Amino acid sequence: MKSPAEYEEKQGTWKTLEANVSYRKVGNIVFINISGVTASSGTAVTLGTLPEGYRPVAIMRFVSWGTTGANSHGVVFVRPNGEIAGILPSDGNTFLGTFSFPLG
Repeated sequence: MKSPAEYEEKQGTWKTLEANVSYRKVGNIVFINISGVTASSGTAVTLGTLPEGYRPVAIMRFVSWGTTGANSHGVVFVRPNGEIAGILPSDGNTFLGTFSFPLG
């Protein structure tokens, strides 16, 4: 039987980056969970910065679900410098989603 520390190392423990942004690494896959960051329409907002060891080698782009209707979605970018940024289509919309990317 694995110890709790061995299990956490293998499964990855969620770490809080910002109030509603968390991340973890399982093997060489990084997961980012965004659970409610509100932004203004068309304005890029920085959601947090991943520490070294969790950053992609190229810009990663993801579609994020929003909370203000059927067509409410945004784009989330994860840059090689670790910055997680996003753009939403309408005021008061909220980023939601879990994204993953491989390292290396």
